[in-house]
This record gives sequence, structure tokens and C-alpha cells, in this order.
Amino acid sequence: SAPLLLVQQLVDNVWTGGVQNFACVAPTAPGPVRLAPGESINLVRVLSVPGRFRFITPVGEMEDLSDATQTASNAFDIP
Repeated sequence: SAPLLLVQQLVDNVWTGGVQNFACVAPTAPGPVRLAPGESINLVRVLSVPGRFRFITPVGEMEDLSDATQTASNAFDIP
């Protein structure tokens, strides 16, 4: 199916979490989500806990994601 977008929080200099399923990205037609170089996914999420966070998602070139590796967004702070 579609890749997961998960959130992690930086706690004592270690990224933790990554288990909450905030969103499953789905294309407008059945099949994999394809992003060209430089393209991005824009989502709005409400995080009510202060801290430093990032999103993680598996990415790969094979349609079944058998070659998937985990990638992370830039970190961001919630005051």
C-alpha cells in the first residue's frame, strides 16, 4: 500500500517514537506514490506537546517497497 508518515520526538538527544500513524499518503489513482526530485508532500498536523520533532517515512524505487529505506524530514520545534 502507500508509505507511512510517522512522527518522532527528540528526547535526550535520541529520536524516539515513530509508531503513531499520522497519515498514509495515497495517490489519486491506485498505485505507488511517486515524487520527482525536489517534490515534497505537504501535510498539516497538530502537535500539542512542546519539543523537537521530525517525520519519517520509508522510500524506495520498487513498487512493492522491497528496497525501502527510512528517510527523515528536517527537524522542527514546537514551543
